[in-house]
Amino acid sequence: PMVVGTSIVVVGLLVLGLFSDGLRLGLVTVGPFVMIALSMMLAGFGMGTAAPASNNAGIALLPRQAATIAGLRAMIRSLGGVLGQGLIVVIMEFAPDRATGLQYTFVGFGFLLLLSVPIVLTIPDSARDQKRKQDADGAPPAIALRAR
Repeated sequence: PMVVGTSIVVVGLLVLGLFSDGLRLGLVTVGPFVMIALSMMLAGFGMGTAAPASNNAGIALLPRQAATIAGLRAMIRSLGGVLGQGLIVVIMEFAPDRATGLQYTFVGFGFLLLLSVPIVLTIPDSARDQKRKQDADGAPPAIALRAR
């Protein structure tokens, strides 16, 4: 889910950067509002797909330190937001106009996120590894016991 979600966010950012002023496909013209709404929908769907799997993967690596991992993730997310806003300000300052600056920004962030996909592939999938181990051992899956 992390790779799929990240890829969908990349598509959303690229659509926002490249087609935010509308799109003409033959006789059909898609307006700017529809293109921006589509890109936001894609980005939101991608984040909704990738974020829970990312949280679960981090906690599965060190389950006894879940609070620490949650705090680190929040700090990194905040730091990324601050650095991203700073970068947007710099890009907007040197762009010929605001619209072009935003296009550069969204396309650049899209490609930067695309470069992170190989990093996502290195994250271990402990749930899948446990299932493979159970299948190899021939052990039945764990069954939750009812509370009395």
